[in-house]
Amino acid sequence: MVSSAASVLADQAAALVTATRQWQIDSPIDAFKADLEDSLEAIEEQIERISDMAKPPSSDRSRLDSMGTELWNACRIQVMEASLSNRDSMAINIRVLAIAVALLDLASPFNHLGHIRILELGIEAARVCIDTTYLDSALKIIKVAAKRLDPLETYVPEIEQVHLSALSAEYYMLRVHLACQQGRLDIADHLFSKVPLKSALKNRSTVIERCLCIGRGALEAGQNEAAIKWLDIALDELQENLDNQGLNSGNFELQTRHTLACAYMKIDTPKAAKKLEEQTAVLLTKYGDNPAVHFLELEIIRREENPSSDDFFRVLRAIIEKLDHTEEYLNVSPLLSTFQSPWLYQIFDALESLPCDKRGWIEECFLRLAWMVNSAPDELEVPEETCMTAMNDALAFLKYWGIEIMSQEATHVFITILLSMLENPEASSRRQIAEKWCLLTLNTKVFNDCFTSAKFNLQKRLATVFFGNNNLLLARQTLDRILTEKETKSDLQIQCLLFKLGLHDEKDVYLKDYALELSLPDQLEFFRGCAVEADRLNKSNVVIDCILEFMNLTTLREISQEGGPVDEARSDLVKSLATANSISFPLSMLSSVMEKEQAVCSENVLDLTYSGKTQVLRLALGYRLIFEVLRWAKQGLRRIDLSFSVRELESICLDSYNLTLHIFNRFPLERSEKTMEITKEVLDLSRQRYESIQTETPQSLPLNSREENTEKQMSFQLGYITYQFLFLEVSIHALCVRSQIDSTSKFEHYTKTSKAINSIREQSSEYSESHPLDIDTLRNLSANEFEATIALERWSAIVTIIQDSQSFFDAALFDHFMSCILTFEMADPYRAVSINTMVEIIRRAGPGIPIPFDNLPFYYHQLFTFALTAAKSDYSARLHDLSLQWPDAYYGMAESVIDEVLTKAAERSSPSGSAQYSYPVEELGYLATCSFNQALDFYSAENDQACLRWAQKAILLAEAIGTPESEDLVCLFQKRLKGLF
Repeated sequence: MVSSAASVLADQAAALVTATRQWQIDSPIDAFKADLEDSLEAIEEQIERISDMAKPPSSDRSRLDSMGTELWNACRIQVMEASLSNRDSMAINIRVLAIAVALLDLASPFNHLGHIRILELGIEAARVCIDTTYLDSALKIIKVAAKRLDPLETYVPEIEQVHLSALSAEYYMLRVHLACQQGRLDIADHLFSKVPLKSALKNRSTVIERCLCIGRGALEAGQNEAAIKWLDIALDELQENLDNQGLNSGNFELQTRHTLACAYMKIDTPKAAKKLEEQTAVLLTKYGDNPAVHFLELEIIRREENPSSDDFFRVLRAIIEKLDHTEEYLNVSPLLSTFQSPWLYQIFDALESLPCDKRGWIEECFLRLAWMVNSAPDELEVPEETCMTAMNDALAFLKYWGIEIMSQEATHVFITILLSMLENPEASSRRQIAEKWCLLTLNTKVFNDCFTSAKFNLQKRLATVFFGNNNLLLARQTLDRILTEKETKSDLQIQCLLFKLGLHDEKDVYLKDYALELSLPDQLEFFRGCAVEADRLNKSNVVIDCILEFMNLTTLREISQEGGPVDEARSDLVKSLATANSISFPLSMLSSVMEKEQAVCSENVLDLTYSGKTQVLRLALGYRLIFEVLRWAKQGLRRIDLSFSVRELESICLDSYNLTLHIFNRFPLERSEKTMEITKEVLDLSRQRYESIQTETPQSLPLNSREENTEKQMSFQLGYITYQFLFLEVSIHALCVRSQIDSTSKFEHYTKTSKAINSIREQSSEYSESHPLDIDTLRNLSANEFEATIALERWSAIVTIIQDSQSFFDAALFDHFMSCILTFEMADPYRAVSINTMVEIIRRAGPGIPIPFDNLPFYYHQLFTFALTAAKSDYSARLHDLSLQWPDAYYGMAESVIDEVLTKAAERSSPSGSAQYSYPVEELGYLATCSFNQALDFYSAENDQACLRWAQKAILLAEAIGTPESEDLVCLFQKRLKGLF
C-alpha cells in the first residue's frame, strides 16, 4: 500500500519536474498556470496521504530524493532572483519549493544525519516563504522542520551541538516571525523564550537579523509599538556584544537604529520624541556621513513646526556632494514634501557643486519635483495654485540652465507622473487642475520630444478630463486630433468617450458600432461604462440596450444553460466576469432605471386595462427583462468558477429585492409571485456563497478590528436584506390567497405565509435594536399569521397569537381576527376560546384600547352563542388541547357575557352613566331569551342551582330592556320560574 502510493507520488513528481522546467525556460507562466496548479494540487494531496503512513521502501525513497533534489534546484535560484511584483510566478515557485522539501523529507532516513539535512533545507525554504509573505507554504515547511528538530533535541553527537544550537535558534526565530505575520503576538513571545541565546555568536546574529526583519514588517504594517519592541530586542543584543566585529559586519547597528528612529517618528508623544532625539544623536555621531542618516535628518527638519530652509539646504548639499549620479538620488525626493518657493532656488543652486554633467541631475531633480508637486495637494493639503506656481518656477529653472527641450526619456517619465495623477479623473475632485496640467504639458516646448505613445495617452486622458469637466466641445476636438491613429478603434477609453459624446449630442447612437473591434473583456467594460453614463443622463432605453448587449455577449460566448464553457474565450471572459462585478452589474443598473421610471409609470400601472398600448408594451418588456436579469444572477451564483466578495453579494441581494419590490408595486400579482420565487433562490444562493467565504477564510490570519467590524457590518446587511424580503413574501402570498379560488392553491400560499412569518419571528431578535418593527408592520404580520394559522388548522397556536397581539390591537385587527374566526371552518370550542381571549383583552385594557365600543355587543353575542354551543357539542369536537373543563368552562364564558352586560346596564342607569355603554335592545332580548332557555336546560339536567342563577339573570336582562314589551317578557319569565319551584 505504502509502496504503491509512493510510486504514484514519484511519477507525479517526475511530471512536475518536466512541467516546471518547461514554463521556467520556454514560456510565460500564463500558458501553463492552469495545468500547473492542477498538478500541484494533486501532488500536495498525495503527499498529505503518504505523510501519515510508514516510510516508503528504499527504491521509492531513491526516486523521491532524486525528484525532490531536481525540484529544489529548479526553484531555489528562481525564487531568489524572481521579482516580487511577479506574484503568479513567485507563488508557483514557492509551492514547488515546499513540495521539494516534503519529497526530500519522505526520502531522507529518520536518523540524526537525515534530521540535520531536512532541518537545514526546511529553514532555508521557510526563510524565503516568510520573507515573501507566502505564509501557507511557510507553515507547511515549518511543520516538516519541527518533525526533524524534536528528536535532535533529545540526542545529537557532541560535535554537532553548536551547529544544532544555531539551527534551533533560526528555526524558533522563523516561527516567531511567522507568528507575528499571522497576528499571534502571544505565541510569538512564547516561541522567543525558546531561542537558545547564549550558546554561540551565530545565534545572536540570527536573533538580531530576524528581529530587524520583524520590526521592519511591523513598521510597514503601521504597528509602530510592535516594531519598537522587536527593534529594541535587536539593539539590546547588539549592545551586549559591542566589541564583536562579526555582529557589525552587516551594519546591523545602523539599520536597527535607523529603523527604530523611523518608528519613533510615527508616534506623537513626548516620550517617543525624546527617544527619536536619542537615536538620531547616536546615528549622527557614528554614521553622520551615511546618506540614509542624511535622509532621516531631512525628514526630521521637514516635520518641524517652522522648518529651517538653511538647515534643509545644508543637508541636501551634503547628500548631493556624496552621491554619484548612478546612485539612488531619487530617494531624496519624497522628503521634499513641504517645499516653499525659495527652497526651489536653493535646491537647483545646489546642483552647481556637482563635478559631473549637470543636465542629467537637473532633469532628475525636475522630475522628482514634479512628482512632489503632484502629490502635495492630496497628502499635505497644499493649494493647487501653489503647486502650479511651483511647477512654473521649475520650468523657468530649466530654461535658465539652457534646457530648451528635455530628453525623450525624461519627458516620458514626466508624462507618466502626470497620467498617474489623472488615473481616475471622473472620480477626482481635481479635474479642473488636471485639465491645466494636461494643457501645460501639451503646449510647453520643453516637453515636445516625447514618445508618440506617451503623447497619444496624454491627449486621450485630456479628452477624458474635458468630458469630466463638461467641456464637451474641447473633448470632441481633442479626440479628433487622435482619431486618425489605428489603435483608436480598439481602444476602450476612446470608444467609451465617443459613445458618451454621442449621448450628450442627442444623436442616435448604436452600441455595436463602437464595440466592434474591442476585445471581449473590453466590450464588457464598454457596456458597463456606457450604461452608467446613460443612467446619469436618464436615458433609460440606452441603459436597457447596454444591459441586453452585455448579457447577450456573455451568454453567447460563455454562459450556457448549464453554466459551462462554449468557446475558446473562456479564460479571458471568466476573468472579466470575476473582476468586473459583472453578475451584479445588470441588477444594479436595472434597479436604478426602474426607480427613476416609477415616477413616470406609477399612475396607470396597476390598471393595465386603461393603459395605452405603448405603456403596456413597455411594462411587459420591463417585466421580462427583470425576470431574465434575476435568472442571470441565479445562474452566475451557481457557477463555481466565479468568485464573489461579501460586498458584491450584498449588492446582488439588495438589487434583487428592489426589483422584486418594483414588480410587486407595478405589475399583476402572478408576475410578483413568479419573480418572488426566483429572487428567493438568488438570496439563498448568496447566503450559501457567504457561508462558504466564511468557511474558506484562514482562521490563522485574524482580522484587525476595522476589518472585523466591516465584516460584521456586511454580514449584518446581507442578513437584513433577506429578513426584509420575508415581509415582502408575506404580502405577496397574502394577496395571492385573496386572488385564488382553488383550495389547494390557497393552502399552499397559507403554508408559505406561515413559514415566512416563522422565519421573521426567528430572526427578529437579531434586528430588533437596529431596526425595530413599527406598529403597522406588527399588525400586518399578526393578521396574516392568524389567518394562515386558522386555515392550516393549527388550533393550539390561535390563543398565543391573540395574546401576543394585545399590545398593538386596534379596531381593524380585531375585526380581521373576528372575521377569520367566523368565516373559516372551525369547531365551536375553538371559536369560543378565541373570542373569549379577545374579550378578556378588552376587559383588562378598558376604554384605553382603540376599539369602537359599538362593536362590543357583536363580540359578546358571538362569544355567548359559541360558548353555549361548545358546551353542548359532542365529545369528539371538544377542545382537548386547551385543557378546558367541559362543559363548565364554556358555560362560564357565556355567563361572563351576561355579567358584563348587566354591569354595563347598571352603569348606564346610574346618575354618572355614560352613553357609550348603551346596549342594543335586540341584543338584550336575545341574551335574556337564550339565558332563560339555558336555565330550563339546567332544570332538566337537575342542576337547580344553575337554573335559578341563570333564570334570575335572564329576568334582570329583560328588565334592562326598558320597553313595554320587555315588561311582558319579565312577567313571562317570573311566571314560568314560579311554576318550576
